[in-house]
Amino acid sequence: MINKVQSFIKENKLIEPHAKIVLAFSYGVDSRVLLDILIKLGYEVIIAHVNHKHRLQSELEEDEAISLAKRLNINYEVMHLVEDHSKNFHADAHNKRYDFFMHVAKKYNANYIATAHHLNDNAETILLNLIRGSNLYGYGGINITQKRNNITIVRPLMCVTKKEIKAYQEVNNLTYYEDSSNSEDEFRRNRIRHHILPLLENENPNILKELNNYSKMMHEAFSFIRNMSITYLNEHNNIIDVESFKILDNALKKDIISLILEKKEIEKSYNLINLILNNIMDKAPQNEITLHDGFIFKKRYNKAFIDVKNEKVENYHKLYENNVIYIQNLRFYFTKNLPNSSANYLKLCYNELVFPLVLRNRRDGDTIEMTYGHKKIKKLFMDLHLTKEERDNALILENNGEILWVVNLAKSKRLTEMKSSGDIYLVYEVI
Repeated sequence: MINKVQSFIKENKLIEPHAKIVLAFSYGVDSRVLLDILIKLGYEVIIAHVNHKHRLQSELEEDEAISLAKRLNINYEVMHLVEDHSKNFHADAHNKRYDFFMHVAKKYNANYIATAHHLNDNAETILLNLIRGSNLYGYGGINITQKRNNITIVRPLMCVTKKEIKAYQEVNNLTYYEDSSNSEDEFRRNRIRHHILPLLENENPNILKELNNYSKMMHEAFSFIRNMSITYLNEHNNIIDVESFKILDNALKKDIISLILEKKEIEKSYNLINLILNNIMDKAPQNEITLHDGFIFKKRYNKAFIDVKNEKVENYHKLYENNVIYIQNLRFYFTKNLPNSSANYLKLCYNELVFPLVLRNRRDGDTIEMTYGHKKIKKLFMDLHLTKEERDNALILENNGEILWVVNLAKSKRLTEMKSSGDIYLVYEVI
């Protein structure tokens, strides 16, 4: 088996000879076998062990991992990762583990991180993603190599089966620890391992090889499409230009959406990607989808993007003759002295005002009187092609229940009909 792994490393140019490698070491049979092989192949290995502290055996595994590293005279690092039972624990734990491996690699100037994934793991991952839904990359299972910054993550055992690993362990009399949770059917991956894969192997004894071939083809296709997605988003500043997006091939559209979700570290699924795609392709000029973790997908005319969800702030301010109001980045106040020519102001007739005036956000059914008749504020905003955020933030000046002004957007006909006696000026300044 060691020759098989060596050939696999060489054929796929996974690792340079005599390189430093950080090994993700659990002390399970897979990582124990990989440690033995890497050392025999002449690599300098650093053990990186994560203690999840969720089993009584965890402390023993940590102690034995340290003891083994000392016996083999190799460097080791340990991280304690306490389970917090949050909804995203598994995703967070995965990220923290790899952040730890990256830290160890930088500390020891290693260019590689090795994990002990094998053909059975790949088959389980493919089936798992087919069951729950994924994108092209997910359907391809586990890649044999990937880059994180300047570090290459490699999986040298992706040429062998679990059966071969166990046989190597027995022949070489290697000690290891079995995670008891691997035998429980509570987890979907375990149910696939214990029940579904054996059924498939009965139908085709070469199913692991066939699924691995499928994995290679999917990853080749994904690599081609992903490069096009990266180019598209770079050209459009990580925002989807709706018009140019609509003419793209459907597979490319979906991967662009998937890449945007990945950049925001939002958990993606086939259904979510399709939901976003349908909203982009919809004729409605604006729409949005609330996502997990405080994010929101927004379509605003010819732009589509993912933003942080902000709670809408309701503005309702009473504006008296002698006070100053601060709203958003504007300051409002009244003066009876004609402002200078550079100032922004609205001229009003003091005798026709009923104080306090009100500055507020829009409401359903709002109308403003124009020279040609009454116009709904909603229609005004549509004609001006305002985004939803601009509509929500627009300010309306109301006098005794009548809308006189949509700030910076439209003035009521009533303003031109007001008498010019007793002028007062509403000044608004950007602060």
